[in-house]
Amino acid sequence: NGRAPAPPTMATVARAGAAVARTSFVFDPMRNELRYDTRIAGVAPDRVRAVVLLRGDSASAGHVVFRLSGPEAMSATGTLFIDAINRRALLEGRLSVALFTSDFATGEGRAVLRVPR
Repeated sequence: NGRAPAPPTMATVARAGAAVARTSFVFDPMRNELRYDTRIAGVAPDRVRAVVLLRGDSASAGHVVFRLSGPEAMSATGTLFIDAINRRALLEGRLSVALFTSDFATGEGRAVLRVPR
């Protein structure tokens, strides 16, 4: 039909105790954009510290490459520009969403972001 295929969509659920961060993503490979919508439940706003995107490798659990939301935010929406390094990490399944709360300050609640093939 001549139209470009729909961009891949993904969803993650990161849990930290009773707290849950549900994040949906749309990856536009032509623009190198990653759109996201994150919602947090199961925890009081004053206990939320951040929802971040981590890039991991074989030597580490990962480091923060993008902050999706900050302290006391129960929802956030945005668009990220993905550079070549993070694009490769995304396609290789090395990006993950982590939820940080007062009770889980090291981001134990993680979920891997996987692009459908």
